[in-house]
Amino acid sequence: MNGNYANCYSETSFWDKIRQEGKMAGETLCQKAFVLYYILERENLPESVKGEITEALGYFISPDDVIPDFVPAVGYTDDMDKIMEALKNVAEYVDEEVNQKASEMMHKVFPT
Repeated sequence: MNGNYANCYSETSFWDKIRQEGKMAGETLCQKAFVLYYILERENLPESVKGEITEALGYFISPDDVIPDFVPAVGYTDDMDKIMEALKNVAEYVDEEVNQKASEMMHKVFPT
């Protein structure tokens, strides 16, 4: 990732994006974004990991990405690519606690 999107990330902007466009972004993308979000909450996280995650979440938040989010059927594919790349790079930080928090948030955002 090129470092241009990390400045788009903030906790407030992340939750605004989820509230406003979570349903359109879809459950799979949101679940993976929640995993990154909850990794980011950890104490003593290396700066490189924080940077990787804020870059990916900033890309998700930013309206100025490669494929505009409002484009039907494909608008979030580039966002998913960035999220998946970040997850691959920080996989060692995904544990049961992170997955549990992400799952709980999924039930709040996407009640069944």
